[in-house]
Parts: sequence; structure tokens; C-alpha cells
Amino acid sequence: MLETSPEAAIGQPLGDLTGRDHPILALLAKVQTSGSPIVEDEVPLSPPFGTARLLDVSVSQLPSRTGEPAGWVVVLRDRTAFADLQDEASYKSP
Repeated sequence: MLETSPEAAIGQPLGDLTGRDHPILALLAKVQTSGSPIVEDEVPLSPPFGTARLLDVSVSQLPSRTGEPAGWVVVLRDRTAFADLQDEASYKSP
């Protein structure tokens, strides 16, 4: 999805994987500021050398034992095939 292997992606800044102005980074910044989880549906991802995708994005804070942020969890779920099926079904509906 991000055009890299999981092994190569570990430890890389998210902006290096998505592009520095990607909406996923804005969602991460909101969670870093508010501490509240966010779920956003159908976020476009257009990698420079791959196929455009639609993603559901979930971002949550990972708290430490003291309650301070220890990190953040970003879950990307590819909805491209589902969106394509919905589009196809809407064209076939009378």
C-alpha cells in the first residue's frame, strides 16, 4: 500500500512514506494535540509509482504507564475494492 516492505517502513517517518502534505499526517497531528482517537473514511492515497487507493484511517494515542503519550498507532485499511464495487453497483442500478 505504501510501496515499501514492512521491514523497510519500520522506524521511517510517516511523512517519508505518504508524502509530507498527506491528510494522514494532519489526522496524526490532531490526535497528538487532542489525545482523542480519530477515524476517517475514504482518505485518498496516491503513491508516486503505484495505484491510487482509498483508505479508512484510524489514529490513536498509545499511552505510557504515566499517562503521557508513548507513541501513536495508525491503522490503514484499504477500501479501494469495496469503493469500486459500490461504484459498479450504482451504475447497474435502474
